[in-house]
Amino acid sequence: MPLFIRNMSEDFAVQILNWKYDTPYDFYNNELNPDTLKEILENSYYIVLDQNDKLVGFFCIGNSAKVPIGTQFGGYSTKRSFN
Repeated sequence: MPLFIRNMSEDFAVQILNWKYDTPYDFYNNELNPDTLKEILENSYYIVLDQNDKLVGFFCIGNSAKVPIGTQFGGYSTKRSFN
């Protein structure tokens, strides 16, 4: 099945923010409010569509993708060692 990456739109952002997950994945649940809508629309979020333009997923990159505790463990260090 071919998949396509597209820029986020407000319609798809609203769909995503209304997705609800069952336990144990319910910590991924969001609330649709002005702040969460602004976050998803103004940052590096993208949608994944199938060949029928049906939303099948989304992802983000850059600072929006960083997990807060990752900094504590050096997960986002800009220094690279190839030794």
